[in-house]
Amino acid sequence: MDLDINDLNNLVNSDDYEYLRKIFNHLKSVNDNNNEYLKYINCLLKCRDKMKINYICDTILDTYLINDKAIKNIINKTIYKVLKYFGGIYKDINELDMTNNCTGISLYVEKISKEERVECELKDIWPAYSRDEKIYGNRGFHYFNILEIDNKKYLVDLTYKQFFKCNYCLEEEIGVPLLCAPLPGFFMMIDEERKKVAKEILNKGYIELKNNVLKHYCDGFTLSYRNKNYYNIHGYDYTTTYKDEDYYNFLNGVDNQINHESIKCIGSLRK
Repeated sequence: MDLDINDLNNLVNSDDYEYLRKIFNHLKSVNDNNNEYLKYINCLLKCRDKMKINYICDTILDTYLINDKAIKNIINKTIYKVLKYFGGIYKDINELDMTNNCTGISLYVEKISKEERVECELKDIWPAYSRDEKIYGNRGFHYFNILEIDNKKYLVDLTYKQFFKCNYCLEEEIGVPLLCAPLPGFFMMIDEERKKVAKEILNKGYIELKNNVLKHYCDGFTLSYRNKNYYNIHGYDYTTTYKDEDYYNFLNGVDNQINHESIKCIGSLRK
């Protein structure tokens, strides 16, 4: 397989993930230290963005599944605000591609929660949980909310489905120079406990924070920040030793992933 940019047009409007896998596997053996490679990668990213949107699991948000009246009210009002913001283009929240919408929607959740007198925190996840390092520049951050109702805490993430797109959840991407690892969705779906957490958030928009839920949720992001250097050292074991309390420290800016893992093992790989 040659680095023929014209061949990448085959990805546009397609769902040919096998072809994308072949490209990733080939790029691991190519010399990346030249302008041709950089041009190819830039074109690959653009063409991949134009592939058909499919998901690796069911991502339908169904508010009828929500039992807690207070949360249901907040989520329904948020959905109304979001659909109104887009001026009627979308009739159903599930029609919306949530990519790059986490900030605005999480701010809606925070505002409506305060109006409903529900305690709400706006939380952000930066790559490796570090604002200072800027692993991917000013990109790659994610926002979600933590609500507290009747002494119970709930994680609310209405844009979570953006991390489960098929064309961004291919294991073969690990180790490709200048590219990132698969999105968190890939790592969530290959572990049964993480999968349960992911499906509940995707289908209800929220989940109660108990029984290591925060660990499972954050593990998906943590694993997505690691590159092949990490796996060359530690082996391809898609797990972490972090606990709920560690992730609370990460989210509160007290600690971060880089303090525990080498910076060379995090972010885009450079040969």
